[in-house]
Amino acid sequence: MILDSGVDQQFFRENFAASYAFEFSEEQNCFIRTECSKDVSGHGSACAYVISRLAPSVRFGSIRVLDADLIGHSNRLEQALRLCLTINVRILHMSFSMESFHIDEHLKHLFQKLYDQGKWVVASVKNGSYSSYPAALPTVIGVNGTLMPESDAYWFDENKLVQAAADLTPMWTQREFNEYCFFGGNSKAAAVVTGHLVNQLIRHDRNQTISYSALLAQSALRKKWDDGELQRMLPSDTCMPTDVGRLPQDLYTKIKKMVCSYCQHGQFDLANSHLLISRNGIARQRFSRFMSEIESTLGISANKMHWEFRHFTSFDHFICHIERIYHNESNTYAQGDYS
Repeated sequence: MILDSGVDQQFFRENFAASYAFEFSEEQNCFIRTECSKDVSGHGSACAYVISRLAPSVRFGSIRVLDADLIGHSNRLEQALRLCLTINVRILHMSFSMESFHIDEHLKHLFQKLYDQGKWVVASVKNGSYSSYPAALPTVIGVNGTLMPESDAYWFDENKLVQAAADLTPMWTQREFNEYCFFGGNSKAAAVVTGHLVNQLIRHDRNQTISYSALLAQSALRKKWDDGELQRMLPSDTCMPTDVGRLPQDLYTKIKKMVCSYCQHGQFDLANSHLLISRNGIARQRFSRFMSEIESTLGISANKMHWEFRHFTSFDHFICHIERIYHNESNTYAQGDYS
């Protein structure tokens, strides 16, 4: 069950009636079941995308507790948790955090009741923090983000306050998820942990009782670490782009002007600055529109371009990938072949 901004209909299987999707009714002042699941921001669907990559046979549920700006209220969360106590769900995913003063005794009691029912809650820590709520509750599997050698890697230590850490590097999801078509940070890290947990649970013998700790320990890269080891700064990619054949000059000029126009304040070092994380790079709020223009210019869907975060290391990396797409070599490049 994903508690977020909603989950796109595509993630529900053919038998939608057997799944759960809820949204809040102001008129009835409660969550009501809907037959048409919608995501108002793309964030919840990005979580579902990451989870489904690791657990393809997962059955999703959705409770929309966040609005289009990813703002929610503790009373809505309380109602959502009460709802989860009454339905058949095993894992709750929450890629958001709350200020500590919003976690009152009522919410703590509900998390405890979910835990007592054998329902596991995975929650992300606030970006930039080492701990936040509800991730720091003893009845919740908290997840920090850090840089990992692989996008799906994670650590797990059941004795820590925040028990898990997973890769936060942004990954391409789907163009339709708007600004979350590149999805990273602690929200993505928590989705990685949920995906592994779901996958291990599906593979486990249902006739045997097992703890989430035992399941997550099975594929964790590490089981001990200090919080000081968590790395949050995304590095510039050190690999050099490969010359694979130039674009026609008019197309190259058009794309370069487009990139410059989307970089903030028009002051940008194309050769040495990351297009997305540099100070004057492409703003997250404008990235969706930028990708739309790239799609229109090349006549290719962004979902078919095999984008990776490293392709935005500099303009040279970016244009190199465009060249490979133009010369029908994007599949080779996406697999890391630099020969």
